[in-house]
Amino acid sequence: MQTANEVKVRATNLRESLLALGHPIKHGQCLDVISKLEGFVDWNAYTADISANLNRAEQFVDEMLEGGAESNYKKFTQRFEGKYLVHFTEKVFLREGRGIREDLGVYKSREFLGCVNGDPDPENMAKYPNELRYLWRGVFEKNEVLMIACIYCKDGIYCVSGFNLK
Repeated sequence: MQTANEVKVRATNLRESLLALGHPIKHGQCLDVISKLEGFVDWNAYTADISANLNRAEQFVDEMLEGGAESNYKKFTQRFEGKYLVHFTEKVFLREGRGIREDLGVYKSREFLGCVNGDPDPENMAKYPNELRYLWRGVFEKNEVLMIACIYCKDGIYCVSGFNLK
């Protein structure tokens, strides 16, 4: 799924192209056309889905941040598929958590920046279908970082494939 801004850009391009061909069309009609191409009834349905996805991503990030602050591996990984946690053991989680707390300090807040499509590698697309990467500016006690939550939907179930601080 594309972000609302990406759809708006595509709708603007479509409108300009149609106007150049002599077909008067309103921008809102182009938004509906692009939304339908994405599989939604109209622009309102599309933006409602974007909001639901962002709310879900915010919830997942809250849970992971709480799990990290509490050094609670189970809470941090509850949205991951267990089979993909082979290399991210509790021992690795605790070690990385200590390093993050030492380098960044306590988590303070975040500001949503947007989302981008997941990894286009066919192998990763098969493993993490419909993956989106949600980006935030994370504010910690000692520094600011880019927070990236990778979320995918498989068989109607949303899972996390990664959470990184850069």
